Amino acid sequence: MKKLLALTLAAIIVLSLAACSVSINTGSSSGNDNNNTTSSQEDAAKENAASSSASTKATSSAASKSDSSAAKSGGIMSTDEFAEFIKGYVDISHYKADDPTDKTCSYSLKSDYYQDYQNDKSKHLFSDDSVKLDGSSTIKLNMQVSDFISEGWSFKDSSKASEDMGSMLESSYLSFTKGGKEIGVRCLNDTDSTLKYDKTKVGGFQLPIYGSDNNYATKRNTAVDFNIDGKIKTATTLKDAISALGEPKTIFYGVQTGYSHIKIEYQDKYEEGLHFVSLDFSGDGSKIVEVTINS
Repeated sequence: MKKLLALTLAAIIVLSLAACSVSINTGSSSGNDNNNTTSSQEDAAKENAASSSASTKATSSAASKSDSSAAKSGGIMSTDEFAEFIKGYVDISHYKADDPTDKTCSYSLKSDYYQDYQNDKSKHLFSDDSVKLDGSSTIKLNMQVSDFISEGWSFKDSSKASEDMGSMLESSYLSFTKGGKEIGVRCLNDTDSTLKYDKTKVGGFQLPIYGSDNNYATKRNTAVDFNIDGKIKTATTLKDAISALGEPKTIFYGVQTGYSHIKIEYQDKYEEGLHFVSLDFSGDGSKIVEVTINS
């Protein structure tokens, strides 16, 4: 029995030494075995980290492309995403954030880059600031409301026409209709006398195009086709507008009832005062949602 135990113990020792020899040979036979094993592990770790980093970058890049794609399709953009997006349309270095202490999607053109239009007609945004509606009528600032009515438009609330309007007042947007189409008009009484609404002037107007049920993808049934000096039309995109009118004075990006929109604003100077032109686009810039022109 003692001999058997001795032989068994000897066999275990031999096998153990053989196993250690195999383990050592996977490294190096030099005196730096532990260091080399550690180095090998570090190299492997680095390779894994590099692989992981590459994978992360690929994922990040794919996500970025996906975000960009979402933004361009009208998806909701973050402040940083919108800043990147709008760089494709204007030189963002010409602008300053309206509130530099807070992340914002509202920018104003720096005074160094804004052209203050004078009474030189060649410098105006439009050589003809009248707006053609459905090719059959025209509206422009300061025209007589009665002249606009003579072109077939009427107050949606017919009783409004004969109501009195006090002196030096301007109304909110009042609905005018023609053949199922509808626009908003602000009536202006800039005299010292009380006038009937239909004897006032056009102080501003608004052309809603898209936004039926607050959905910027849906064109309103009441939308009127328009053309402003051949530069801004019903099918105008954000890119078209900036190409035609130059860099806007202000740029705003916002979200309304789940839909994003981009608003650009211009300011023009005439003898009778300032004209403000506001163009509202869908979040991807592909559709003009609303046009507003005010004095």
